[in-house]
Amino acid sequence: MAPIRLALVGLSSTSPSWLSNAHLPYLLSSRGKDKFQIVALQNSSVEAARKAIDSYKLDPETVKAYGSPEELAKDDNVELVVVGTRVDVHYSNLKPLLEVWKDTSIGKKRGVYSEWPLASNLQQIEELIQLAKETRVKTVVGTQGFASPVVKKVEELLKSGKIGKVLSSEVRLSGLTEERDAVAEKIEYFTRREVGGNLWSIGGGHIIDLLQFTLGDLPPSTIKSHFQIQHPLVPITNSTGAVTKTAQSNVPDLLYLTGSLPSSSFVQANASLSLRMRRGPPFPGEPAFVWTITGEKGEIRVTSTESVTIFLGLGEVKVEVHDYGSNEVEEVEWRWEGWQEELKLPGPARNVGSVYEGVYEDWVNDGRGKEGVVFSRHIQSVTLDPVEVSYPKNTRGDWKDNVPIENKHLSTPIWDAFGPIGISVVRHMHRTQGRRRHHHHHHYLEERGAIRKWDMEGKERKRNEYSPLPKMSNHHLHPRELIKHPARTNGI
Repeated sequence: MAPIRLALVGLSSTSPSWLSNAHLPYLLSSRGKDKFQIVALQNSSVEAARKAIDSYKLDPETVKAYGSPEELAKDDNVELVVVGTRVDVHYSNLKPLLEVWKDTSIGKKRGVYSEWPLASNLQQIEELIQLAKETRVKTVVGTQGFASPVVKKVEELLKSGKIGKVLSSEVRLSGLTEERDAVAEKIEYFTRREVGGNLWSIGGGHIIDLLQFTLGDLPPSTIKSHFQIQHPLVPITNSTGAVTKTAQSNVPDLLYLTGSLPSSSFVQANASLSLRMRRGPPFPGEPAFVWTITGEKGEIRVTSTESVTIFLGLGEVKVEVHDYGSNEVEEVEWRWEGWQEELKLPGPARNVGSVYEGVYEDWVNDGRGKEGVVFSRHIQSVTLDPVEVSYPKNTRGDWKDNVPIENKHLSTPIWDAFGPIGISVVRHMHRTQGRRRHHHHHHYLEERGAIRKWDMEGKERKRNEYSPLPKMSNHHLHPRELIKHPARTNGI
């Protein structure tokens, strides 16, 4: 099959970005070029797109420049659009694109890969979901932690019974910014909840996603959470480290979350999961990321020098197993796939490259290959207790009402209040591929990678049940299970 023709939205020529660091290295590699061809760039203006084409040495004869999603949507040569802008303009780039495709009835021949988070707030997300359904477009969301060889190794250990059934799991991480109480100018928007992209919606969403992929779904009814803004006044620093101003933050810098895991072949019923995330460096000498999984016969510990390294593919990561019987600790080796090593891809591009591999498999095999990530999802409107956000006393007197606030309670869903954070309140997806199915009118409830499947009569099918997949005119891609299924080669 010819390479899938794609357009990149948001590839900047003036500064490094997630597209340039994590997407482009794979797409421009020999392996990536066999599967994908960049045929267009869209930026804020045609001129900005042309500068990016020149900056990244793309061929201006074969790569077109666009300044709006409406114009890009009319390009019949584009099959897959990859949106990697800042989250607060995801909606303004995705909505016009989907609307044009809907009106021209070509959506089922198109695909969209949106970086995470999908949009700034719940209303925008639900609107995009509905449009994607009506357009019948293939959809992917960039949560790539599931593709990490570390995560796959942990999953392998659990399924092998190495530590017996899981009794509990705990994650403690610090970091996400270099300073404890300051933020760099380039990410000042991390202090503004309304943007939708911040430490918790981005970093937290990725981490929770891979935890659920590995251990199982967190039923919303079991989730308890607490947020705190420890540093409401945040110094903003320039490239030299000098403070240029102070921002009033409404984004928490400390998060506690607990929930109960459902039983599975390797998880005991009601096993506890707890997560603590805080912004800033860890205690000197301590790892930034510590993930323990306690079982009946032993314990797994994953440690990392960087808090978000698992899904970014950065830093030194160690996997260890403590055997209770022998009281010995064994370090378990994990490896990148051969092609990732051979191409010498940077860390972030390795897991993202795996997502692209799965998208290609699925595209070529009309939904019968590996799975990719759906952004076409129904988000459950679940409110978690009320969400508690604690503020230090007498630190917010400069707000317009000039009244100090202590222990403020927000009775809004976590997802809506703090951006798409990725916990299980947001996992109701309409799926048309992935797990084997009989026809495309099935719905799935998905809170990680394991899926419960219902037919239209409401009869629940057994988890992990497969059935032959017929050819379909449309399907959705979901990266979380991408790597788990061998590719099928029967073609379209």
